[in-house]
Formats: sequence, C-alpha cells, structure tokens
Amino acid sequence: MRKIFLMSAAVLMVFALTGVAFAFNTAQINITSEPIRVDATCDKAGGFTISFDKDTQLIHGDQITADLTYGVTLCRDIDIVLSNGGGATLSALADAGIGWTQADIDPSAPCYFSGLTVSASTGGGVYFHIYGTAGTPRFTIDVIGAGSTTSSITVGSDSTDLFMMSFLTQETNTFFNTDGIWVDRTTGGIYADAATLADNTLCIDVSDPAFLATTVNENFDSKADKFTFIPSNPQVAHIAPSVNIGLYTCKGYELQNIIMGVKTGGQSAGEDCTAFDFETGAGYCCFAGSTCSTQNKLIFQNLTGAFEAVDYQIQLELLVNGASGYNGVSWSNDTVGAAGYDTYTTACPAAASAVVGAQANYTYYRADGTTLAAGSVAGPNVNQCDIQTIGPDQRVVTVSTDSSTLGLTAANRFLWVDIPMINYDIDDIAEGDIVTVRATLIKAPCGALAEVELDIGVFGCLAPSGTGDSLIFPYFTEVDDEYFWDGIAIINMTSADGTATLNIFEQDGDRGTLTVDVPAYSMFVDVLSNLTFTLTAGTGSIGDSRSYIRVTTTFNMADGFAMFANPDSGESLGYLARVPVNHSHY
Repeated sequence: MRKIFLMSAAVLMVFALTGVAFAFNTAQINITSEPIRVDATCDKAGGFTISFDKDTQLIHGDQITADLTYGVTLCRDIDIVLSNGGGATLSALADAGIGWTQADIDPSAPCYFSGLTVSASTGGGVYFHIYGTAGTPRFTIDVIGAGSTTSSITVGSDSTDLFMMSFLTQETNTFFNTDGIWVDRTTGGIYADAATLADNTLCIDVSDPAFLATTVNENFDSKADKFTFIPSNPQVAHIAPSVNIGLYTCKGYELQNIIMGVKTGGQSAGEDCTAFDFETGAGYCCFAGSTCSTQNKLIFQNLTGAFEAVDYQIQLELLVNGASGYNGVSWSNDTVGAAGYDTYTTACPAAASAVVGAQANYTYYRADGTTLAAGSVAGPNVNQCDIQTIGPDQRVVTVSTDSSTLGLTAANRFLWVDIPMINYDIDDIAEGDIVTVRATLIKAPCGALAEVELDIGVFGCLAPSGTGDSLIFPYFTEVDDEYFWDGIAIINMTSADGTATLNIFEQDGDRGTLTVDVPAYSMFVDVLSNLTFTLTAGTGSIGDSRSYIRVTTTFNMADGFAMFANPDSGESLGYLARVPVNHSHY
C-alpha cells in the first residue's frame, strides 16, 4: 500500500529564506550522517532536505534517483507520497489546494508557517512519490501531476525564494492523522493512522563483503540531467564501532518448574490453569520448603559500553522445546516491562520495571503469522484458561512493543526486560516441556542489536522429599549409536523396595517411558540399548536421537550415575545425576 504524507514543516516545507540563492534548477541537499554498526544487516541512515532554487519548475514526469555506495542496499521498503493533503481522494487533491497557496495551510496546525515561495501552479500542482525496494541500492522520487500530466509548480522568482522538501527524517506528523496525512492510493480513502518511524526512515544494509568503505554516500541524479545537485553525493552514514550485547544470567538463576494444572471435566474459567509469571514465580512450583529464585530475570548486557539514549523496540517470541509456533503456550495481554541499571548488582535483585511504550501500539503475532492489536475482543487475556475457543493458529506467540527509550540513562549497561505473564492449554502441553523466550532488542526502527534465548521453565511439579524422589540425567548419545554405548545407574538408599520410572526425551521430539524395579539398598544398572521404552509422543522410534532422561522414584532417597563410552577409541564420560530445581533432595 502506498501512502501519502501531509506536507508540513516536518515532512514538506515551503517558505522564503533571506540571503540565500542558487542557480536555476539547482538543488541543495542537506543531510546529517548517522553512525551505523559494522556489518549491520539493517541500521538507520540520515534523512534528507532538498532545496530548489527560484524559477525552478517541477512538472509531472520529472524524476530524481538516489543510489547508495556500492555494496550497500536498502533493508526496508520505502513507499511514501508527499502532499499537503486535505483531500479524501487523489482526484480531489487539486480542489484541496495542491497548489500550495497561503490559504491552503491550516494555521491551527502545530507546524504552521508563513510566506509564499511557489508563485505559480498549473493543473492543480504536483505531489511526490518516493519509493525503493529492500535489497536494492536505489530510491526514486517521481513528480506526479495532481490534476493532469501537464500539472506543475514553479518556485517564486525572487532571488531569496526556495522550495524545501524534507523526507526520511523520522518525523511522524501525528497531528495531521485525521486530516489526510495518509491517503490510500489504491482505494482513494483516507488512512487514519499517523506516520510511523519505519515509514519515514532510511534503513540500510552494510553487511555485504563488497562494501569496503567507512562511509556511505547517496549519489543523486535526475532524468535528462535537469537538476544540478549540491553536493551530488552527500554522506548519509559512517561506520561506528560494533556493539556487543548479550544475555546476562544473574547468579542464582534456576530453571524452575511450572505447575501443570488440573483439568476437571473440561477446561473452563476458574480451573487451575492460570498464567505463569517468570519474575514473580506465580504459576511455578514454589512449594513449602522451597522458594522460587528472585534472580530469574531476562537481562541484556552491553559489553562495549552504555546503551544509547535512543528509541528501541523489544520483540518476545515463545518457544517450546526449541520450536517456534504454537506448542501449548501463548502470550497473555500483560504488558512488557523494562528498566535500565548501571551494574548487575542493582539489576539482578531489582523488583520494579516500567511499561514499555504504549501497549495500544504493541503488535501481537498469532501462530499463523497474522497480527492482533492489543485490547481486541479476541485478544490474549491474563489467566485465560478457556482458550480452546481460539484455534491454535490464532494463539499469540510473539509480541513486539511500541518504540521507547526504555528509560535507559547515560550510564546504564544492563537492561532488564520484564517478561509478560504466559497462558497455556493443558491439552497441548506435557510434563517435561521446556518453555523458552527468544528476545530481540531492536534499535527502532531499523534492525536487531541483539537476539538472546532464555529457558524460563519446565512443565511438571516434582514431588517434595518424603513421598518420592526425582533425578535428571541431562545427556545421552543416540541409543542406537554405532560408536558409543550409554549406561545408567539408579540407586535406592532406603530400606524399602521401590520402582523408578524413566522418561526419555529425544532431541527429535520423540518421548518414551519405562518403569523398572529397584530393590532396597540396591541399584538398577543397565545400558540403554537393552531397555525397551514405550513411545508416548512423536512419530519416530526411541534410540535414534540424542536425549535426556528424567527419573521419578517411589523411594525418597535416590541417587544415580550415567556413563557413555566408545570401546574402539577409549573415549568415555561419566557424571552424577542432577537433582531438579526446587526439589529438596534428602
């Protein structure tokens, strides 16, 4: 969809300047060079102001092209139309004052200006279509007649008259959003949304190895060499030191267990399947004698200095067992929070964060890729249990925030992102499912500064000490591996006979279970290739992929040992079983 900008001081300005004059058909280009990260696949370049001299005529069919330095391309489409607006359709723009006389400018607008510079217009004047395609180095400016193919405007004949056009300057012009800032070129109807940062920003890609320079220039030309540009190749960006941003895991962080919930005759509101919250521990298995860690936070760390005081966006995607899409969990309509800190000692125990941007401007992405606005009737709700009324493809798996400074100050090197509460459907999850959040920090609006993944919980509460025990064996090679054998030992240190249930989780998604006897004061020892697991999930077979095993026992003093070895090479490795988080072992 092409969209039309309303001409204003922020986007298109027409006014008289004293003491400045150029030659006929000369265009002065002013731009601020922006710092851009080394090898950035998408980052912000400068915006433009083009000033046309006296007596210059801009007529339907004029065209200006601008090409980036070799090896640099656009990383986002450009498709905007500059106009002074006021009309519901393009055909009505002539009647709405496309000739830009003083009477056409709304004096109540915040960017009202005075002075006439366009002394003449024909056929209703013109508007400007600025467009470019991601992956190419060029954007183009077409001059298009508002009334006919002979439409034109002419700059005033006084030596001080100028016609100035500003674009890709990140201005948003929100004050004109009901007066025609956007006009849908396809249907001719007014598009009521205001301009966004992404719409009016030049975003470029400098990751191509062919780009060897330290500056990025934009080379201007015009059809039939009508205009002379000064300068003809202005600098729009320069390479700045790369930024190293990664995940900081607070000391004491634990992969905690999420309550599975209880289904009593159908999943309906009020049952025990409420949302869970990573930071507060709500919905997690923090039973008596064990508390959820207060150090569970998703924190970006800037390893090269403090964060810039610019606008950012945060995108959060839910994964289950590493897989994207809907897999049993979905976002609630809880807000995304954030807070900046100078040191990890203040970031990790921090208890408060501020809401990022305006939630009404968040974008929620369903599993099918469609978007959903915040506050929609069909939107995700905190503690929503009866979510099977929304089809799986309609569940929200990604949220992208509004742009905001995130409250970062000059010395902040740590950024805490307060993850919203998360809903789940009991029918679509299984014990052992691991929930992960993939977080992307975006320097609005041009691209990702950092992408991190953090495991925030595993479904299934483990029995507390006294009723049984649980062990985790975090890694085995393929059971059917032709080189390695895998062995497991489970020890019963009580005076009563018992059983141990082995739940195997393979990397390819297959799951299986097996229960074995473990006598009192004895142990169960075997190689995995001798064991026959019953397939409980997946479509393959147990043994053809790497795995981990969770063991639950009927006795409360259990221990264990794992080992795998290559008899031909002599390679071997062994480790003790792990006690799951939030479980008091004995």
